[in-house]
Amino acid sequence: ENNGVNLTNLHHKVARIQINPTGNAVSVVENITLSANKLLILYINGDLNINANISLQDNSGIVFVVKGNLHITEQVIQSDGFYLVDGVVNTTDNSGSGSPLVIHGGVFVSQNGRIFGTSRQIHDANIPSEKFIYEPKYLINFAQSLGHTGMTWREVAP
Repeated sequence: ENNGVNLTNLHHKVARIQINPTGNAVSVVENITLSANKLLILYINGDLNINANISLQDNSGIVFVVKGNLHITEQVIQSDGFYLVDGVVNTTDNSGSGSPLVIHGGVFVSQNGRIFGTSRQIHDANIPSEKFIYEPKYLINFAQSLGHTGMTWREVAP
């Protein structure tokens, strides 16, 4: 659901959408491909259930700010974006299919939350269950919208 925002006209600006879901959860049920130059922040006042793949072109991005939990189901093999989660992140693969989850972006869990409340199970020790590929475009493209980051460099004794 895009709450009336025409995503085809978003070029080089960040669209912010707040979602207050009925039943305390929002679900992605169809594959999403965000095309060039689209920048989107979704504020979700509840849980986010991802049941379909999310893929992004190089110069597009999506940030999910989730007040509740993030659940990524086993049929999802790609869920690009940056996830800021206040609750628990679950990526369980109950089917035992052994498909790893790949996220181009990142995941940050607040101090109240927990990453990998449940995690996928891959039966090959050479294949990771989850693969997070950090993309610095989120710091560059969303810096003005999400606030400024402070960085302190310190030299510490070895």
